[in-house]
Amino acid sequence: MMMNNTTTKNTATLKATYDGYEDGIYYFSDDDDTYEFKNADPKVLKAYDLTSQKYEGQSFNITYEIQKKTDEDDEEYEEWTISKLELIQK
Repeated sequence: MMMNNTTTKNTATLKATYDGYEDGIYYFSDDDDTYEFKNADPKVLKAYDLTSQKYEGQSFNITYEIQKKTDEDDEEYEEWTISKLELIQK
């Protein structure tokens, strides 16, 4: 059986508030949307322990990679990974 695992990467940025970590997902939101990040660069997690509640309610500039992937049913989906995080000081 041949696996067709296609991947393309794009980078984007946004400003959002950290809502918390649940079931392996990092949640951020702004006035319009909620953003779910499944992964984060280990350097980001070393600087900001997002599994604790310490940063909940705080705003960040988020740089992230969007990987377009194809699952086993040939359905395309996006996986977002935080590559850089910058706390916005109030």
